[in-house]
Amino acid sequence: MKLMITMLSLFATLINQIQSSRENTIDLYFKAYHSGDIATLEGLMSEDISFKDLTSKVIGQELTLEGKEKTITTLSALFSGVSNLKFKSEFNLISAQFGISAGVISYTNRQSKITYKVVSIVELDRHNKIKRHLEYADYAAALKQLRN
Repeated sequence: MKLMITMLSLFATLINQIQSSRENTIDLYFKAYHSGDIATLEGLMSEDISFKDLTSKVIGQELTLEGKEKTITTLSALFSGVSNLKFKSEFNLISAQFGISAGVISYTNRQSKITYKVVSIVELDRHNKIKRHLEYADYAAALKQLRN
């Protein structure tokens, strides 16, 4: 009986360590993504990451990226066109291998300050790397600011 209790205790500790590692990876990824830290993002992505911005049709193109190289190249180009990038978190949830982050992003783009709401949802693979990233953004609000 004592051996069984010890084994259950060790199993519970292992599960807690795995979940803590997952939470750390997801938290680091969100911080890097919301600050444009490409070097950190690259280390946290799986080679076969799928990145989709499901609301990007509003701005004229659907952003669907497959693979780390294409994702890093595209995100690098997108982040290079902005300055003063800031993110104010309104909600975060990390459970099992999934993470959700919602908040308000703001940046300067060609002398215009742009602010709008975003939601990011990520999923880890079995190696604790980000394998899927879904993005939702209020681009209608961003376009309205650019037109004014």
